[in-house]
Amino acid sequence: MRLLAYVLIASSLVAGALAALTAYTPPLGAAAASDTPLTLNAPAGRDPDAPERPLLTPDAEAPVRLTRDLVAQLVEQRVDRVRVKEFAFGRWDLGWLFGLSALGLLAGGLIIRREDLRHVASLLAAEPSDAETPHYALAAARREVEALLRDVRAAAVGTDPEIARRLDAVQSTHLLAFVEARPELIGRFGIAGYARLMDAFASAERSLHRAWSAAADHAQHEAVASLERGLEHLAETEAPGRRGWRRPSPERPDLNDLAGGTAVLRPCRRAGATRRPPAGAGSALGFPTLRSWPAAPTSR
Repeated sequence: MRLLAYVLIASSLVAGALAALTAYTPPLGAAAASDTPLTLNAPAGRDPDAPERPLLTPDAEAPVRLTRDLVAQLVEQRVDRVRVKEFAFGRWDLGWLFGLSALGLLAGGLIIRREDLRHVASLLAAEPSDAETPHYALAAARREVEALLRDVRAAAVGTDPEIARRLDAVQSTHLLAFVEARPELIGRFGIAGYARLMDAFASAERSLHRAWSAAADHAQHEAVASLERGLEHLAETEAPGRRGWRRPSPERPDLNDLAGGTAVLRPCRRAGATRRPPAGAGSALGFPTLRSWPAAPTSR
């Protein structure tokens, strides 16, 4: 269905563009039937005495009005269409095709939206895998940045390459996992909520990238300042009740309000080790979970 929607959208765009080209080039019969003479906007016809020159040439100082006599001359020369300055739906013979193209674009967009919602629903109903949930990815990134900042302040990490190495690990695992969860985040928070959520997340990413660059340039003071800013933006992204986030509902539960099930935060094995979420992480963070799973059976 998604492929069909893309084909429908592409064909609608082509048909709509072709129809739009005729909006100001009505058939000569429609131009002749106009109550008031239309203003010519492009050369038309051929001069009988000099075939290389047009019969009618628009002039800004002396506009050419398509009177019945001029239209009759163009008809004799078998001119089908003329470009005019005035627009009217009544003269637009391909207006129906333009409207049909608009409906095709709308239908294609609705099909893609339905397929996206179906895809998100399948993700929400799927069994846990080795990938991180967005909730755990963000919380794990914040914890690792906090630990790095704490080690730098305590001089436990004394080399700039070590700072860059640990930031690389955070960016290539937890932050990447959060970015890849785009369909789930859109399904949970909607486009507007996702945009506001990613606004703070992008600020955190920029700060961490700046910290990495400062560490690579052996500017540890700037690296620490950027780490602090990145930590603030991560906390802002993670904070409950953030603007743009939808309130919890039966369709969008909060991690603290789950009943009859267990929110499973998936372990991450991208960095070569399994990380488990800390006990009580959900209640401490108050982060609206993106997945709620039924409690695992005690035996099979």
